[in-house]
Amino acid sequence: MHKLMIVTLFCGLALGLEPVYAGADPPLVKEIDLRAKEEPSPLYVVFCSRWDTLPGHAFVVLGKEDAQAMMSTVDAFGYYPETSGNTKAVLKRVPGVLADEFVRGTLAPTLVRLILKVNKADFDAVKAVRDLWESKGSYKLIERDCVTFVMDVASALGLTVPNRSGFDNIPWNYVRKLAEANSQEQHLDGFWESNDPGHRFRLEITRRSCVWIERAASGTTLSRQGTVSGSAAGFRVERPNDADVLTFLGFQPTLRGEILAAEARPSFLVLVRSGNSLSGSWNGLAAIKDAQAHLKELKQPGTTPAKLYTFNRVF
Repeated sequence: MHKLMIVTLFCGLALGLEPVYAGADPPLVKEIDLRAKEEPSPLYVVFCSRWDTLPGHAFVVLGKEDAQAMMSTVDAFGYYPETSGNTKAVLKRVPGVLADEFVRGTLAPTLVRLILKVNKADFDAVKAVRDLWESKGSYKLIERDCVTFVMDVASALGLTVPNRSGFDNIPWNYVRKLAEANSQEQHLDGFWESNDPGHRFRLEITRRSCVWIERAASGTTLSRQGTVSGSAAGFRVERPNDADVLTFLGFQPTLRGEILAAEARPSFLVLVRSGNSLSGSWNGLAAIKDAQAHLKELKQPGTTPAKLYTFNRVF
């Protein structure tokens, strides 16, 4: 199933190819970078659908660039009734097959495309979904068809997967809806470092998992595993204010105990992505001491004005 060719599916625009289409709007072409780190050979997953036919057909392309050889390995596959033109698939289950789109001839400039740059783990996750669908299975329109296959692959990549109903059951319209439901701003995957002079924060984000690394003025570092919550309107990453963190921050033992007794809440960053940078609103803990260096007042994270940081993506 593998072919060596120039990957026009995801670099056709750069080559100046102009798609021909039938319909009121031109085919949508969108690119999202899901990588947490750079791969030696760029990897792509592309969701495609024919635009110039009704009802159309949706399929998936796996692409791997080889910069040294200046060639690319491309694998394209979609789900069909095993017998071409089997109209029974509309009404009941029939044998299904995952087919080579190069053989079927569905590759063309008239495609709706959602192009994803991915890391090897995601690339392998898509291949695992493909392998499951390659096993002997049934086909039934709406229940187990080319769009259902696309939905399974999208789920494996952690994308927002729209429900299908009505007009969305048309393959090219569903791929368009999938593209519109996902944006670069929804995905924070990557290694990010704050650009303040001390580079206080480093966030290593993969999907909804985050390694939080914080650097003190002394040069010592703190590393914690956390999660990312929220949406494109503002993702939130927390780190606790426990005894180890308070020690790292330089609080003396007596004051540490008093802060812990006051039930210090986690500090947090609210992150918004724009291209290859993040803006982060830092909401930290503030401990006000009295003349005897005891805790006079504890200002919990989020109760005082946030400090703004800019994060740049690093590989």
